[in-house]
Amino acid sequence: MIARDDQTIVFVEVKTRRAQIDHDPLEAVDQEKQKRIVRIAQSFLRSRGWYRRPYRFDVITIVWPENGEPIIRHYIQAFR
Repeated sequence: MIARDDQTIVFVEVKTRRAQIDHDPLEAVDQEKQKRIVRIAQSFLRSRGWYRRPYRFDVITIVWPENGEPIIRHYIQAFR
């Protein structure tokens, strides 16, 4: 997802997991995934002439329990 926070372009990776899985969905955004996201973001910014605009990479995780409300966490500037 691509969003804007004031003048900052925000690239957001969203990861969802069921509650019975033992690991945090944030772990799925490993170094390889981060490199891929950064390359795509840089290409996006260059294609629009926005390479000088501030940008950041956020991650939103959603854990769905069997019963009840989802647990949503927003990691601002999760990686560089």
